[in-house]
Amino acid sequence: WAYGLPKSVTVYNKVGNVVKKSENQYQVIKYVPSDNNFTSQKWISNRTTFGCTLFPVNTGSTSDINSDIYNPIFLCTILLQSKEYAYNSNNEYTLSTTDYEYNPVNYLVNKVKSTNSKGELIETCTYYPNDYSIAGAIDLLQINNIISNPFSSQTFVTKNGNQKYLLNGSVSEFGVL
Repeated sequence: WAYGLPKSVTVYNKVGNVVKKSENQYQVIKYVPSDNNFTSQKWISNRTTFGCTLFPVNTGSTSDINSDIYNPIFLCTILLQSKEYAYNSNNEYTLSTTDYEYNPVNYLVNKVKSTNSKGELIETCTYYPNDYSIAGAIDLLQINNIISNPFSSQTFVTKNGNQKYLLNGSVSEFGVL
């Protein structure tokens, strides 16, 4: 398990034979911001003083409070690859592998690659507002931090001989009201 995410899942039929098995590969990304806007400070008491006196107590050169300055640690777990084994009654399997690529700025999936039963590469590319530098509605989406809505997507098939064909495409239309 990678932070609660399944590394392997196996499905059995009622006789106990494997029907399907999924294996996932993850990557944990760690980011520690150096921006002072994220800096925090922890205060720790060195001693506890009980009672009250009319005169202040001389504490000497030591301080009653220690502090520790730190920046937060951000973790992001992304799925890199998923393998799915489908078994028949003879315990033979077919394997389908899906690879995922992410935008390094917002960690949203921007490319999914898999192979169909003919051995052809199927590739889906997804584009978000941050992928464009166009003034108007897309610029307003970025300014207002609306970055996870897909703007467009394309699905290609690469046949034997490296011939690439567009299978599907979509574009979302945004406007300023």
